[in-house]
Amino acid sequence: MKALKRLFCKAAKKVINDSLYNARITVVCHYYKLVKGEKMTKKKRANRIYLKEEEYLEVLGSRPGNGTPETEVDPNEYLRNSDRGFGIGHNSNNPQP
Repeated sequence: MKALKRLFCKAAKKVINDSLYNARITVVCHYYKLVKGEKMTKKKRANRIYLKEEEYLEVLGSRPGNGTPETEVDPNEYLRNSDRGFGIGHNSNNPQP
């Protein structure tokens, strides 16, 4: 049982670390697209770029749901309409089972 717990903890730690790494890369790519108007990918060294706190906040502040109450966006609606492929083929008029 201890070996199983140790294996689970190791796998969980890797998943969390990978998630944080991928989130950082995503924010760097969004920063270059939104602020600098350049396309950035991991192959173009996005994984070697570290943004400053102000730059992170600039990207996070431009996301739907971070505005005033009048401009708030429903997170589910944002995911359905985002360009990241979430909810492809799904809309609120035709819910999937």
